[in-house]
This record gives sequence, structure tokens and C-alpha cells, in this order.
Amino acid sequence: MIRIFEYVSDTETTSIKEFLLKRNYSKKCLSFLKETDGVFLNGLKTKLTTRLKLNDLIRVVFDEHDDNEMVVDTDIPLDIVYEDQDIIVVNKPAFMPVHPSYENYDRTLANALSHYYHSKGETYTNRCITRLDGDTSGFVLLARNLYSGALLSGMMRDHQIRKQYTAIVSGNFTETDGIIDRPIYRPSPDRIERAVCENGKGHEAVTLYHVEKQIPGASLLKIETQTGRTHQIRVHMAYIGHPLLGDKLYNRIPDSMSRQCLHVNRLSFPHPITGEMMLFESDLPLDMKKMGLT
Repeated sequence: MIRIFEYVSDTETTSIKEFLLKRNYSKKCLSFLKETDGVFLNGLKTKLTTRLKLNDLIRVVFDEHDDNEMVVDTDIPLDIVYEDQDIIVVNKPAFMPVHPSYENYDRTLANALSHYYHSKGETYTNRCITRLDGDTSGFVLLARNLYSGALLSGMMRDHQIRKQYTAIVSGNFTETDGIIDRPIYRPSPDRIERAVCENGKGHEAVTLYHVEKQIPGASLLKIETQTGRTHQIRVHMAYIGHPLLGDKLYNRIPDSMSRQCLHVNRLSFPHPITGEMMLFESDLPLDMKKMGLT
């Protein structure tokens, strides 16, 4: 895939490299442009160290090729809700991991997207920005080029990308809103489980929830996280005595759900290139609707 960006210099006291750094080009972006001779000044190929003059035309060319040699193309239906040259938003179903692994190397979102783009004659590199557990459904944001990936990664660090989850948990609440501010750690490197760390160690983790509806024995919550720890919502809800229904890892009480009741129903962020505010919303998947809380 080739993605081109053009700028007009508003200064004559800096180099092209410094000019691009001010526009949040990452070191990885600059290294790629240097290796591929992807920088042009007034129509001529040039170096990043070239000094600029006022009103110079800078052209940046990202000529990217596949970087997924280990990803097998798999024809899996995708619910693509938005796509342009810089980003793609997919409404991921449950039971689909984002990345291939030893146990699942061909039935993941990366496999499906690789097939999707190759079938159109386009290259594809997997750059997932908002990862989800395999059994969690909902919106996933991916970058389509190196520069948009760098910008979106910065937005993630600055908490500009917001996800709202809908969860169905066991038990009922006496208060409508709550905050769980407890660090999370991995007790053993040999196990995938995480846990709340009571001695103050571990990584900061903050979860906010709002009770939308309750029926005897179960509650529908809207949840946002201020941090992005692995299994954060699942660990925090289990910690306060309200584990997610269907969560085989953190809920020891059997129920009828075949996966944890967690869905990203709302995703919002500024477009990395245009700055336009992007907003996506979805209904709950059928398996969660059947719980009678919608």
C-alpha cells in the first residue's frame, strides 16, 4: 500500500526531520522513510537532514509491503463498520482472537483482514490499536499505515481513544455508580490469570462502572477504563464480587453463557490524519441480548 502525505514548509530554520518530528512522526516512521528513500522536496528525492526554505513542498511516501509472513490468509466474514486509507474499524465477534497464536494460527482477526486486503490486491500489515480478548466482542481499531499507527498509539497513551463496554455481571448493586482503583499483576508467568495486588505493587488499574439495569441475580453495566491492563474489567469485577457471567477464568459459578458477557458497544477518537471526531456505536450481540437485560 502506498500512502502519500504532503506539506508546505512554514519555516526555513529547521530540517525535514525536525519538521516531521513536530508532526508526531515516530522514530520508526523516520527510519522507514530513510531506508525506502520516501522523502521528496519540491519534487526531488532528498534526505531527512535537508534544511527547509519557506514554502518548500515536502512529500512523504510510505510504500509499504506485507509484514505478516507468519499470518495465513483465511476467508472469514468481517463486519467492517468503517475503512479509509488510514484506519479500519471492525465489529469483532466473540470467539475470534485478534492475533494468531500457537493454539489458533488461522482463525483470527489478523487472518481475516489479511485475506480481505489480499483479495483486493492490496498489501496488509496488522497494526491493532485497541486489542480485545478473544471472547470479548465489539469494536476494534486498526491502523492502515505506519504513520497513522504512530499517531493512534500516541492517542492511546494520551487517553484520547475511548471505549465503552457493556457487561453483564452476577449479583445486584445498591449503588448506581462505582470506581475500582486497584493495581493488577500477574501472579505467575506460567499462567494467564491476573489478580488484584493487595500490597500496593503491580500496575495501576482504574475501572469506572454505571449500573444500567438489574434483574434478580444479574446486572447490566456500562464500563469505561482509565487504564488498559490485560483482563482488567474481568479481574476488577470479580474482585468486588460481581464476576462477568460466562467468564470461565474468573467466575467459578457455572452459568448458561459460553463466553464472558463483555462487548465494546461504543468507540470514539479523533481521526489521526483529519482530526475529525469519529464515533461508532452498536447493539449488543444476540447471546447477551438473550439474558433479558436490554
